[in-house]
Amino acid sequence: FPYQWHLANSGRDALTSTRPVAGIDLNLDGLHAAGVRGTGVRVAVVDSGLDIRHEDLQANVVAGASLNFQNNSSDPTPSESDPDHGTAVAGIVAARGWNSLGGRGVAPGARLQGFNYIKAQNGTNMVLALGMSPQAAAAHVFNLSYGSETLDAGPISLDEIEAFDQFLASSRGNLGGIYV
Repeated sequence: FPYQWHLANSGRDALTSTRPVAGIDLNLDGLHAAGVRGTGVRVAVVDSGLDIRHEDLQANVVAGASLNFQNNSSDPTPSESDPDHGTAVAGIVAARGWNSLGGRGVAPGARLQGFNYIKAQNGTNMVLALGMSPQAAAAHVFNLSYGSETLDAGPISLDEIEAFDQFLASSRGNLGGIYV
C-alpha cells in the first residue's frame, strides 16, 4: 500500500524516477477509514479476462458470475500465454486490502466479475458482457479499459445507437449501469 501513490500520495518514493507530489491522489484514506470500501457493489471487468484464483482477488470474486467467451465457462482466467491486463485492472479496482498480501484496491470490498471479451469480440458478446447476460445483469459498474485492442465495428446507425443507449439505461434495474 505505501507504494500505491494513486490511493494515498505522501510524496514518498513510489519506485519511479520522479517522486510523486504529496496529496495528488484519489483521496481515499478518509473513505476507507470510515468503512466506505465498495461493499455491496459489483464490478464487471470487461477485458482480457480475470484470474479468479489470484490471491488478492479471489475473496472478492462472485462465484459463477463471470463469463469466458472463448470456452463458454464461468472461469475467465486467461491462459498462461495470454496477456493479463484484466487481472491487473481488477486489482486496481478491488484488491482485497488489509490481508498482508500486498496492495489494496480503490474499492477493496467490491465484488468482482470477469468477462474475457478482448479475444472474442463481436456484437453478441459485447451486449452479453455489458449487462444482457444473466451473469452481467447484476453488475453495477462495468470497467472497459481495454484501450486500442478493440476491433473497429464499422459505422453504426442512429437507430443502433439509440437502441444501445436504451439497453444501457435499462441495466441495474432501470437505473442504468455505470460504464467506465
